[in-house]
Amino acid sequence: MAVQGGFLFSVKVSSFFDTNSLWQLFLKLTRGVYFAFRRIMRYFLLTLSLGSVYAQLYPTLGQEQFPPGYSWKVLEGEHYLLIFPEGFRSFAEYSLNLLENYHEALRDSYSSDFPKIPVVLNHTAAVGNGFVSLAPWRSYFYLFPTSEFSLSGSEWLELLALHEARHMVQYGAIRQSFYRLGYILAGDQGLGALSLFSLPSWYFEGDAVVYETLLTRGGRGRNPRFGRQTRALLLANYEPSYSQFFLRSYDYHYPDHYELGYLLMRYLKTKYGDKAIREVIRYTSQFPHPWRFSGGLSYVTGKDIDEFYQEAFSYYRDLWRRQQENLKPTSFSVIFEPTHFLTDCDHPQYDAYDKLYCVRSGYDHLSEVLQFSSEREPTILARPGILYDDFVFITPQGEVLYAEYRYHPRFGQLSTAYANFRNKYPFLQDGEITRLTVSDDEKYVAALVTTRERTQKIQIFEISSQRLFAEIEHSQSQIQMQRFSRKSYFLDYIVINRDGRALWQFSLIDLQKKELVAASSYPIADPHGDERDVYFSANYDGLEGIYKINRSTKKIYQVISHPLGAFRPSLNASTEKLAFNYYTPYGHGVGEVILHKLSPTPLEKVINREDGLADFAEKDFANLKLKSSYRQLSEKNYSPWRSLVNVHSWAPMADVNNRDLKFMVRSDSPLHDVGWSATYTYNQNERTHFGELALNYSALWPQLTLSGGYGNRALRFVEDNTQKFYRWQEQSWGFISKLPFRYLFGHYLSQLEILGQIEQRQLFNILPHDFGTKDYFKNTRVYPLSLELSCALKRRMARREIQPRWGAELRGLLRKDVASSLYEQRATSLTIYLPGIFTNHGISLEGSHDEQKNVYFPAASRFARGYAALLAPSVSILSLNYIFPLFYPDLNVLHLLFVRRFKWNFFYDRAYLNEKDIYESAGGELTMDFVPFKLNVFEVDLGVRYSYLFRLKSESYDIFLRAIRPAF
Repeated sequence: MAVQGGFLFSVKVSSFFDTNSLWQLFLKLTRGVYFAFRRIMRYFLLTLSLGSVYAQLYPTLGQEQFPPGYSWKVLEGEHYLLIFPEGFRSFAEYSLNLLENYHEALRDSYSSDFPKIPVVLNHTAAVGNGFVSLAPWRSYFYLFPTSEFSLSGSEWLELLALHEARHMVQYGAIRQSFYRLGYILAGDQGLGALSLFSLPSWYFEGDAVVYETLLTRGGRGRNPRFGRQTRALLLANYEPSYSQFFLRSYDYHYPDHYELGYLLMRYLKTKYGDKAIREVIRYTSQFPHPWRFSGGLSYVTGKDIDEFYQEAFSYYRDLWRRQQENLKPTSFSVIFEPTHFLTDCDHPQYDAYDKLYCVRSGYDHLSEVLQFSSEREPTILARPGILYDDFVFITPQGEVLYAEYRYHPRFGQLSTAYANFRNKYPFLQDGEITRLTVSDDEKYVAALVTTRERTQKIQIFEISSQRLFAEIEHSQSQIQMQRFSRKSYFLDYIVINRDGRALWQFSLIDLQKKELVAASSYPIADPHGDERDVYFSANYDGLEGIYKINRSTKKIYQVISHPLGAFRPSLNASTEKLAFNYYTPYGHGVGEVILHKLSPTPLEKVINREDGLADFAEKDFANLKLKSSYRQLSEKNYSPWRSLVNVHSWAPMADVNNRDLKFMVRSDSPLHDVGWSATYTYNQNERTHFGELALNYSALWPQLTLSGGYGNRALRFVEDNTQKFYRWQEQSWGFISKLPFRYLFGHYLSQLEILGQIEQRQLFNILPHDFGTKDYFKNTRVYPLSLELSCALKRRMARREIQPRWGAELRGLLRKDVASSLYEQRATSLTIYLPGIFTNHGISLEGSHDEQKNVYFPAASRFARGYAALLAPSVSILSLNYIFPLFYPDLNVLHLLFVRRFKWNFFYDRAYLNEKDIYESAGGELTMDFVPFKLNVFEVDLGVRYSYLFRLKSESYDIFLRAIRPAF
């Protein structure tokens, strides 16, 4: 969860000094930066549950919430508790079988156990994913089968169960020494915060990928497409440092922590043995800190993390260079090749007129569909939203068809609810349709359908009659990548099960299906054929290339070989040309060949360039059988109240927007339908304390919360041109009803939230006592009724963009005491985002008005920058910002932080108090985005601000924290 806001650490370097003394300015700024950085680091150490750590421990409420009305059941095994919706018992039994039977193999290298974990089967989201988290201790399996090629070399639920169960084993392994002390002192939060503070994310994911590879026929490590980015960089003689590879960049593309982690963990296991990682974790657990894992590697291998990285990647570089020996790459015409910034041009396809299309995405722009022409630059035909599997289908007539992810408006579930081909083919039946293909004569359309029961089938319709012509199913198997052949009535597709991936064909003439390539661990994909052959991608020689199989003889030939990998073949309408993707150090390119000019190589003559995976898999569990059955276990009803109390969930928290430090205890409910929290808050700006107890029920459309609190508060406001400061004690109770909505329309995100709250607040012991005869700020009870509305429509951001290119945010607040007319607040704010002059530049216009009767409630917006925050009966603020990137240093500073980007913002603020007093400021903000401690857990946006205060005719210099975001 990203925590954003304009939290200003009040580190005043100087407000008044000789502006001509540059040396004095430098010294004061340097000292201010030092003390501010030290203070911020202490702040981070107290709030490690924040940012991405918070997202790991409390994944954002959304995909793990469910619409009301589901009846939840429970199956209990020896180590796992399966929570599943009624009607999905078969999935629960299968998942429990997988987890219990693989349990010993997964814990083999650690010899440690973990507390019994609830595993929730999520059947509503159209995503293929899962997670394991703490506070509460639980796991989620998403039952929607993924179509991502590198993730689906084995049966999806098996692959998912093994990967997530290895994460459970990892959390079991760290429950020792100092980690255990963290659990005793702060429960799940303490254990999770310490682990993410001391263990790199590549360890968690890389170790899990290693074991999914060892225990299945289709783990990602067996797929050359997983790892192609690292291979491309190393073979291009690019040698980035460990920090660059792991912590990544806004300026250059490096592989993510899954790929990096797999390569490093595989090397550790291969060279130093199965038990090496156990010793590293044991050493790290004795006194965990960000550099301790490197010390553990040094203890086991004799090399620190940078040396170990260099040794491992030297090994892979030499291995991959040996694979290049005697390789004869296929000559081809380059249609598109990326340059510096990562740009992928995927899924090349032809229409009936030999025009070529692809889907382009990159650092500086979102997905867009291009049409290539030899006479001019490619034309942008469409800009879809979040594409399912980045897949677009081009009809023979050049129409662009695709499926987009959409949000469930209330519960945040991602689904492929919008597909523009439903407008063209409204007769398509219900279900999540993720891929579509149309025959050359546009007589038939075939849809890959995932049913509500999470089974898959291919439905073929006659377009003219709109009737269902045929239906293809494979029991207990996953189906992918169906495609009509050219000049014939074959439908070619991929079938995945525990035996691996197989290529099948279906004839529309005799309605018979036939296996062309038997299931195996070779990751075959992307079929596209004609009446005689089927072209597909595979790694029979250890490198991914383009192959073809003869439908009659089943003889396989290698057609295209590329040093870094060739994949996604696509025939033109006349079957004379073949377009395909190939990989470069900067992303996916598009190539084209004339088929009759190629000299295919029979498969038996293809040189084997395997990368040593067979030697790596010292223990081959690929044929492990599921021995026991849990069908005899009786299912029980699950109650959301059963896990309400978790006394070990307390942890320090922070609210950056409101400048609060919090200590919170939460419920232990895996479903988060029912929850409670006890919170102690210290506001470091006002130096006030407040405690609150809340109970919420979020399974209905309105989220309901009942809360009560006690503490002291303070505020500073302006009255009669005089600043006054009041402090008082306060107790409260309240009832909140909140309606959140979230929508996704193409490239735009839309959010709407309506909140209603009724409270009782009692004020007493007010200081100072010299408030005269004013009716407010006296010992009294108030009963404010609050109505809040916030809405936003913002364009999604490309990776290098600092703010949305287009967008608007509107907020409104009405708060009124229903028992009297003494206290009232009305506030509105509007922010508009506009593009700047150049790429990744941005303009934001902000305006707000806060009007209060008998000043009592906190201000609804920030004050003019450079001035101390003030309240008044009427406050209006106007702001203008122009922000842009300066440079991308990718600089490692003493292993304390890794600087990714510097930015500059010109600003102008004008505030009106009581419609007459003007507080005006202008200046600039130099901010940097950096990752602290080599953790790649969260990114910090920290800056130095210069403000010229027109009212005071003086200058101000501040250190401020703009945001804490999840690291990408």
